[in-house]
Parts: sequence; structure tokens; C-alpha cells
Amino acid sequence: MASVPKNNLRRRLVLLDAHAIIHRAYHALPEFSGPDGKPTGALYGLTSMLLKIIDELKPDAIAACYDLPKPTMRHEAYAGYKATRVKTDDALAEQLGTSRNVFAAFGIPIYEREGFEADDILGTIV
Repeated sequence: MASVPKNNLRRRLVLLDAHAIIHRAYHALPEFSGPDGKPTGALYGLTSMLLKIIDELKPDAIAACYDLPKPTMRHEAYAGYKATRVKTDDALAEQLGTSRNVFAAFGIPIYEREGFEADDILGTIV
């Protein structure tokens, strides 16, 4: 069991693999679109998840971590890393970019670094 700080206050940090969450929402939800026709399903899913996390977990802090499109240390270690992965849908790619605005609106900091994936950054924070 985790020890409780001497002041008996527990603090809760929620770390998000933003890329994974948006990917999941994109494939789980219908193809919603805004009045301008731009896709919004993944953004809706992301926002819904954030609201639920905030309501149910009541975290003291939240941070989002992103993958960047550049090669990572895994690509250097294994040339075939993600070689069979299908190209990201344009609608998903657009929403990945826009998702940063969602985190900004919630005041959630974003962490990312070339050469590393979101899970690497999450592990480092932990």
C-alpha cells in the first residue's frame, strides 16, 4: 500500500497518452462533423473522457503526452518498427492537431519530445 504523506493529503496526478486516447475515440465514435464539415468525432470523445476524468477522479493535476511524427529511438533500434502500420486517416490527423486546442482550453500542459513516444514521456514523469 502506498504511504500517505505526513500532512495526510493525497494528491492525484492523471497522465494521458493523448495520441492513444484520440486514436481510440476516432475509431470508437461515429464520424461527427462540425458546421464547417470538419471532422470532430475524436475531439468529442476526447472532451467527454476529460470531463469524466475530472468529475470522477478529481485530479489535482493532469498532463497530456503526445507522439511526434519524427522517428523515435525504437526506429533506430529496429528498422522494421511500425513498418506495417497503415497510414493515418486524414480526418484523424486533422483532429490530432486540433486536440491540442482542447488541452489548452482545459489548461492541461502538453509534453512531447522528438525521438520519444508518449509512453516514454509518461514513464519518465512517473
